[in-house]
Amino acid sequence: LYEILSGVLDEEILKKFMKDVINMSWDGFNLHEWEKDKLDDMVAYNREQYALKEGIEQGIEQGIEQGIERGIEQGIEQGVEQNTKQTSTCNAPIHPFLHKSSHFPKLQFSL
Repeated sequence: LYEILSGVLDEEILKKFMKDVINMSWDGFNLHEWEKDKLDDMVAYNREQYALKEGIEQGIEQGIEQGIERGIEQGIEQGVEQNTKQTSTCNAPIHPFLHKSSHFPKLQFSL
């Protein structure tokens, strides 16, 4: 600080200013206020970091839940589509057989 201000302030004013700065640094009230400000800044920073961490965790949890829900929905849709395809495939050969069955002779029983 002394070196920086030496180019700007007169030597006598600079010495008085530095003496006042040193005296203020030992003043309990100023020191307490400075420490309090530092502590307040640190608490605010920690709160921000905690909120950020909580937000990230909450976002991950929501993403997982939504992914699971979408996966279940897609799985159900694919299962229904696959069952529909299998059912229609299985019924396709049966239908011609049923229609051709009318060509078989009818059996008659008498009692």
